[in-house]
Amino acid sequence: MSKTVAAIVPAAGLSRRYGGSTRKAYVQLAGKPVLVHTLQALESAPSIGSVQVLVKREDIPQTEALIKRYQLKKVLPPAVGGASRSASVANGVKLLASGVKWVVIHDGARPCVSPQLIEKTLRAAKRHGAAVCGIPAASTVKQVTPKGLVCATLDRKTLWTVQTPQVFRRDWLEQALHKAGRRLSVFWDDAHVLESAGFSVHMVKGEEGNIKVTRPADTAIASALLKGVKT
Repeated sequence: MSKTVAAIVPAAGLSRRYGGSTRKAYVQLAGKPVLVHTLQALESAPSIGSVQVLVKREDIPQTEALIKRYQLKKVLPPAVGGASRSASVANGVKLLASGVKWVVIHDGARPCVSPQLIEKTLRAAKRHGAAVCGIPAASTVKQVTPKGLVCATLDRKTLWTVQTPQVFRRDWLEQALHKAGRRLSVFWDDAHVLESAGFSVHMVKGEEGNIKVTRPADTAIASALLKGVKT
């Protein structure tokens, strides 16, 4: 465990695509809430010294209860997230201890990540300054206009679907967030914030099973994956 490495978990989304009355971070998955699986994976990564989770203000009491119930020793008291994913990350960065040099950012709704992938992405970040994991695109991707017309067919050999964790030098991340200012809602992911500030981001091979729970059907897939890991 290193005090120079900390994880930030943005989990303050509205879960519009998931639907239902329960936000997806708290949906039961293989006997535990989605968020608990995510936090346990981060806690199992040897290099991570602390984990800061960002949630909606009204979700703080139940998140505190989960941290206590599952005895998550590395997880700090939950904090309030922002209006967008990047705003939540910015809030989390402000709470990091002064000795933290590397920031691991991971989706709260990506519960099947392995500690091995977290460590691999961190090693790549330490070599390059910034690293993300992803999977090479398997299908042909076309660019389409708002009117539904195909305007370009992209070379899938150069395309990857991006996952988390995404790991960055803290000073790079802070500079990029500062440069973004009030435009944080326009960025697709954390790497996009750094790219817009001129920093280079390295890609490493992720895991097919590292899925994000976005819709109800994803819950069944993630549950099967988690049960497979345990057997």
